[in-house]
Amino acid sequence: MSVSPSALRQPNEAPEIALLRRRLAESEAERRALARRLALVDHSRPLTDVLRRLTPSELRLAELVATGSKNHEIADELFLSPKTVEWHLSKLYRKLNVRSRTELVAKLVRHGATSSRENSR
Repeated sequence: MSVSPSALRQPNEAPEIALLRRRLAESEAERRALARRLALVDHSRPLTDVLRRLTPSELRLAELVATGSKNHEIADELFLSPKTVEWHLSKLYRKLNVRSRTELVAKLVRHGATSSRENSR
């Protein structure tokens, strides 16, 4: 994307300032393009990469959801309020790019994230 210096130039502005404004606009456009590419790459990563980014607490919460526990049961087990459980679940949904408990469980089961914990019960 090329912007002419005269288009960015303010009245009575030095040419050096206009050049700096143009460079700034170009670098901002490059930054936005890079951010879009990074977002695409992040969503296409294998789940195991995403699971590595989960904290142990988030993984434990996901495993409890996968066992069929309701929010109040999870709250009791983890010594949290049900609202805190809801908040952490919404963070998990965003991190794993899912919209519901069902999608969360399906993703975890499909990639074997819950098997070791459930087998030890």
